[in-house]
Amino acid sequence: MRSRGTATPVVVALLVLATLSGAAFISCGGGGGGSNGGLCDQCGDTDGPCVDLTKFTCFRKLGSAQRRCFPNDDPSFECDGARANRSTMTPTPTPGTPTASKTPTPTSTVPTPTPPATTQTATLSPTPTPTPTATATPTTVQVEFDVDPTSDNPNDTVDQFTVTATYPTEKGTFKVNGAAPQCTALDTNDKTAPVTATDSGGTLTLSVNTTLEFTIVITCPFAQQAGVELMDEDVQPTPSDPANLEVTATVTTL
Repeated sequence: MRSRGTATPVVVALLVLATLSGAAFISCGGGGGGSNGGLCDQCGDTDGPCVDLTKFTCFRKLGSAQRRCFPNDDPSFECDGARANRSTMTPTPTPGTPTASKTPTPTSTVPTPTPPATTQTATLSPTPTPTPTATATPTTVQVEFDVDPTSDNPNDTVDQFTVTATYPTEKGTFKVNGAAPQCTALDTNDKTAPVTATDSGGTLTLSVNTTLEFTIVITCPFAQQAGVELMDEDVQPTPSDPANLEVTATVTTL
């Protein structure tokens, strides 16, 4: 009969087996480990991801650079005697999510056409029309010849007489507009008489053949050159036939 205080060999064996089974549940792996993505298998960029991500996650071991597939539901589980450093989870891309790649932009090999050279036609500026120089227009003035008897002439009238007057041609002419001189005679009684007048270029000759009473005034237009002025002293009259007459010249404007 066996003593109660002594365990049979069978019982001892069963206790040892149970202890070893418990240790296997909380720790697994030894050495390098596989890379099939199962529990405690190596994982990462080189070894690949864990197979069942709903059960395992790829973490580094505490104090090591190795990554192993640790169970998701047991933070105290050890692989090769080390727990998971759960702050070093290796991101695993979601299956089926394509990574967008950049499509290279094709480089055009078609040469850029060079536009034809534009030939510029010179536009000639119009030649400015010279401003015509204003032609100086002669001014017509009037020369009056006053005829009186001299002190030794007792007559109050004269039947006929002639007066010759010189003048500077650079100041004009008695030929207004190129026509013969147009002169008229008027006596003190407002009697008019025709005057025969000729201009030989610098000398004017006046002839009256009508009886007139002194004082007699003979008026002749004069075409004065622009920019000059005919003065009284420019006209020098001399009476003749009879000579006992006194003649003075006066220039007035029309």
